Amino acid sequence: MVQEVVGFIRAYLRELEQFNSLTETRINPREEFWKPPKAEQVKANFDAAFSQQDMTATAGIIIRNHEGLVMGACTYPLRRTGDPTTIEAKACLQAIIFEEEMGFQDLVVEGDALTVIKKLNQT
Repeated sequence: MVQEVVGFIRAYLRELEQFNSLTETRINPREEFWKPPKAEQVKANFDAAFSQQDMTATAGIIIRNHEGLVMGACTYPLRRTGDPTTIEAKACLQAIIFEEEMGFQDLVVEGDALTVIKKLNQT
């Protein structure tokens, strides 16, 4: 249990370091931020908003096809959790569930929580 907590803290600190290095660089205004999936795929972009004051969180999900057309969009309230990384992981899971419920089978998931995305890419 202690090793898991230490591992989580180390991963969180690495994510913060990478975030700080990204915010120090200037963004090219012509840079393309959203890249479409392959023609046979759909892409779900997700994010979560966390209110520490009321300890509530909400996930936002938008699904687009290779042409950028919106195939679905939704918000989901998330259970009370004090940890923003866990909330991002729950938002990612909700994006996958939403895509599957809509009947899509070839999925791409994109979010901004580096720790969550790295864990997903490992499996």
